Amino acid sequence: MLRTTMLCGLLGGAMIAATSALPTTQAADEKPADELAGVWRLISSNGQKHPEADSPDKSTLLTYDGEAKTWRLQPRSDAEGQEFFGSYFADATQTPKLLDATIKGDGGNTDVYAIYKIEDGVLTLHFRSDGQRPGDFDSPPDQSSLLVLKRHDPAK
Repeated sequence: MLRTTMLCGLLGGAMIAATSALPTTQAADEKPADELAGVWRLISSNGQKHPEADSPDKSTLLTYDGEAKTWRLQPRSDAEGQEFFGSYFADATQTPKLLDATIKGDGGNTDVYAIYKIEDGVLTLHFRSDGQRPGDFDSPPDQSSLLVLKRHDPAK
């Protein structure tokens, strides 16, 4: 259950790289930067600190590929941990920001609809288990999942 929740949350985007805000002038053929792109380290899930949150070498990583619009979840501290992957679409123009992720698997695909925010290098993902998108970050924990990730810097 925790892995599925973590996966959905991370997908939702895990699907979700804190680059600076879009430039005020942008060429018509230029794509805006994907603020989710990059590697994120899991800090907490539903308010509980992840056991390996402080270990850059063992913590669970969520990687967003901004070019291919794919994501991958890598639980590195669990020898039996299963990697998850999929695709995503993020809309940073909405308030709150929207993240649609697809978890791909042998048994079929699962869609996750989340909201996210990035503040000071910290990514917060919020999604509900009933398949509906949360309207804000204040939903009761029994109806939703809240993941907090920090931009991963392997040098630290």
